Amino acid sequence: MVQRISPSPARLVLRWLTVPAGVAYVLITVATLAARIVAVTAGLIAEVADRLAAAGDIARADAHLTARPDGGLR
Repeated sequence: MVQRISPSPARLVLRWLTVPAGVAYVLITVATLAARIVAVTAGLIAEVADRLAAAGDIARADAHLTARPDGGLR
């Protein structure tokens, strides 16, 4: 006995659409996915930039605490 695999919901939607409507559906879906990827990537870049800025602030504060007036280190 052969087991039939049910089609995905996207295939069921696309089956009943005309060709132009199907193309528009696919383009909108791909554009939405691309927008999500861009948003997540921008969030990750902002997080890394924030961490680098915090590390720079800590390094600057440490340099000011350990430097002597004559330019040497304590």
